[in-house]
Amino acid sequence: MLEVKNLYLKAGSFELGEITFKVERGEYLTVLGPSGSGKTTLLETLAGFRKPRRGRILLNGRDITDLPPERRGFAVVYQDYLLFPHLTVFENIAFGLRKRKMPALRREVLRIAEELGIDHLLDKKPNLLSGGEKQRVAIARALVVKPELLLMDEPFSALDVETKGKLRTLIGEVVKRHSTTVVHITHDPTDALELADKVLFLKGGKMLEYSPTQWFFNCPQNPEVERFVETNTLVGTVETTTPEGVWVKVGNTRLLAKNLKKVPSKERVKVCFRPETVAFKKGTTNTLRVKLEKLTPKGFFYEALLSLGGKTLKATVPPWVVDFLKVPSEVDIFLPPSGLRVCGVAETSKVSGKVSSS
Repeated sequence: MLEVKNLYLKAGSFELGEITFKVERGEYLTVLGPSGSGKTTLLETLAGFRKPRRGRILLNGRDITDLPPERRGFAVVYQDYLLFPHLTVFENIAFGLRKRKMPALRREVLRIAEELGIDHLLDKKPNLLSGGEKQRVAIARALVVKPELLLMDEPFSALDVETKGKLRTLIGEVVKRHSTTVVHITHDPTDALELADKVLFLKGGKMLEYSPTQWFFNCPQNPEVERFVETNTLVGTVETTTPEGVWVKVGNTRLLAKNLKKVPSKERVKVCFRPETVAFKKGTTNTLRVKLEKLTPKGFFYEALLSLGGKTLKATVPPWVVDFLKVPSEVDIFLPPSGLRVCGVAETSKVSGKVSSS
């Protein structure tokens, strides 16, 4: 549906490019990256508020690069809501439908308001609403016009943790129900993990990775992405593929990775695993002897820093396990085969615009 080809833009000293990706109809793409990476600049370029120096933006095969924002059929939701303070919730939502006759207009407004749980607020002004309510009104105003593409710029960043979680779930359900195509800008990996079909990662104006969500978090290709999403990686050599899975030799240890396609023997690969999958025990297979360097409280759990042959690994430790650990010490960790992902060391999908599905 949406195709971006070799997009390049210069704003002052900041450069964005070369950006290439595709979004299919009904897909949810999250553009993820730290502050100052160019995420909002990309969104504003897609919306037509900025003009690229080179590259093309195609919608359903039609070049819209030079088309003004109002003719693109897109809707934009910003983090600061941008509601009209002098209008009621009903009037804010109905703003994009104001040319329709009242019965149809009222029907559409009531429908989307009920879906987003704000139908009891229709007579109120924005100054009487909470942050979560204001954001739901802004999203309702965007969705009610049935846009070709919904663009969202950090829509949850101003909300408290509980409200953010509830709204994230609600928005995911609503856009899926309507098969809405979404490009969502965020710096929060949780947004991508819970909502996205694909993730595009930006840093310093450069596109470093573009892949399906599960592969983005479980086996990223770029070292910057590995650090950002805190995925552990080890490099080894494939020994064989059996009905059990892929056997990889990492140092002096054989690791089994399950439910993966066949990988050629003797190929150098990355073995990736999430900190949450690490267990502090000795298994019959997939056991590594590591040094426990540090334990740090992280929310309700602890983060363990481990070292293995000069490589730093991370593990998430439940509080009931911490009492049995000593810092520093040598410990055994078990890596469940179902939690391991294997991909070729040389595989790169960062700048090609093609989604890795290894």
